[in-house]
Amino acid sequence: MNPFSLSETDNVLSKLSALSKLISLTLLSMASMNAQLPELIALLVASLLFHFIYRIKLADSKKMLLFILYISIFTSIIGIIAPGDGRLFSIELLPRFLTYSLRLYTVFFFSHLFYSTTKVSDLGNYMTRLAQKARKDRSQSELINSKYSDSMDPGMAISLTLLFLPRSFSTYETIREAAEIRGYGLKKHKIADFLKILETFLIFSLRYALKTSGAMKIRGYSPLRTVRVQKFKLGDYFLVIGSLILVFPILC
Repeated sequence: MNPFSLSETDNVLSKLSALSKLISLTLLSMASMNAQLPELIALLVASLLFHFIYRIKLADSKKMLLFILYISIFTSIIGIIAPGDGRLFSIELLPRFLTYSLRLYTVFFFSHLFYSTTKVSDLGNYMTRLAQKARKDRSQSELINSKYSDSMDPGMAISLTLLFLPRSFSTYETIREAAEIRGYGLKKHKIADFLKILETFLIFSLRYALKTSGAMKIRGYSPLRTVRVQKFKLGDYFLVIGSLILVFPILC
């Protein structure tokens, strides 16, 4: 299952602007990485509560949650055994690493809310529109000597970048299922089978990138294309202001 795919659930959050949700995600993520333990627990509970309110399931995130757990355990063991201050073992650092694990989970839950309710292309449209306005506000001579050339489209770059995670998960799941059907992983040489799956994943990723480039050319892609951006509604202002109120005591 892909934890970064767009959810089919129709809710209020999915109808809000991609830009307002990105601003809120940025603020909440920064707050999660800087909050003290009581505030961090409150943010974690809030992120889970939002999943319940907007009916967004976490069933597709089991593997990702386990991966964060494994990473947390590994970093905790290494940090306790070799804290880097000349000591060989420091168990009193365990609460710090546990807190860091909670930070990772909190950021992931807020990120899951964003990806589950947001079309990444909508977010890219804002950046494309901004770049197009910058071109209009400059003279032709300034455009030639500036970074805002006609070949530049930050919106498309952002869209493709943010789509990397969901597409990578989808590609890996497809390859893994195909490998299981063919009996990979059942032999003694599991590491060799995994390397073959990894090789196939890299090949598929490169092939998909080339197909994306070809499809854009066939459709006459241009950075000067017409894009539609979603205007801020009352709910968007409530979301941004509410996030600011929530994180202001933490960040300040």
